[in-house]
Amino acid sequence: MNTVIPHIFFSVTKIMDRGLRESIEVLGKKIRTIRSDKAIRLRELSSRTKLSIGALSQIERGIMTPSLSSMILIAHALQTPMGDFFDSPELTLKGNPNALCIRKGEETLLHSSKGVSVYLLYHDEVFSMEIVKNIFEISGTTGDTKYQHEGEEWGMVLKGRLRVELGKQAYILNEGDSICLKSNIPHRLINISSGKTIQIWFNSPPLWINKGRSIFLT
Repeated sequence: MNTVIPHIFFSVTKIMDRGLRESIEVLGKKIRTIRSDKAIRLRELSSRTKLSIGALSQIERGIMTPSLSSMILIAHALQTPMGDFFDSPELTLKGNPNALCIRKGEETLLHSSKGVSVYLLYHDEVFSMEIVKNIFEISGTTGDTKYQHEGEEWGMVLKGRLRVELGKQAYILNEGDSICLKSNIPHRLINISSGKTIQIWFNSPPLWINKGRSIFLT
């Protein structure tokens, strides 16, 4: 048994890593395609985002996973909705026309970088909102810099401890604490616990799946 269990775990880990690598490659190709369609050179995109040419090249080739703040900078510079970087997940009402039931472990992984994994729980175009679950690894952060966009956010910490930097202020959220904020104020999130921090987050309008609508401030 001691030799079989590690082998199974290693196999499952390889499958998960392969799926993540494929998602990163698809993301990079879409960013490159949008940039090329808009006739924006890599050097110009670097100037607009303040990200190095090397980093942008690695992102487009699927070698580097951009942080949330980097993706927002790129989307803003390309003047395109960030949702155009992703394929809209098919969320359907399972078994009941009046309810959407998502079991633990069945959430749709949208993005993973900087020690943060984002899972889509619900998306509604009619009411212009989405709900995601964010899992922060130790020292996980949405990015090294703050970001801003249109809308409002509400979040609650289910496990761990989260630092929310909003403008010049900082809020420490413990388990059960929640926060509501204006998204146009520069902000970022950091896990400051000794383990994982898990949170539920509402975005309005949707930040991840917002096909055809730009939410970025000029």
